[in-house]
Amino acid sequence: MTNIADEDLCSWALNDYLKKTGVIAVNAEITARSENAYEITLTDLNGNVLDVYTVDPKTGTGTDSSNAEVNMPQTGNNSMTNWLLCVGAALFMAFGFGAVKASGVLKRKEDE
Repeated sequence: MTNIADEDLCSWALNDYLKKTGVIAVNAEITARSENAYEITLTDLNGNVLDVYTVDPKTGTGTDSSNAEVNMPQTGNNSMTNWLLCVGAALFMAFGFGAVKASGVLKRKEDE
């Protein structure tokens, strides 16, 4: 398995930090590398360190500076809200199709 691109890891770290804290980190930089872990340092506009993520470069998972779990590829992709919106949209389409079928519009067009 190959490593995830550095740019992707840094972008995911910025998004993850914003979602967890509501604070916009301006910069994410890989500050240390080993075969099994990258250290990503998040800084603000003044260069102050906001957090440090230690992640596996192959999976994008790891921990932040407080040892809380970081699962960056999941950032924003597996939201329960998005899943419910998709299910709701599918139900509306099904009910709409059922209403058209029940109204007989399709049958009347076939008879013409």
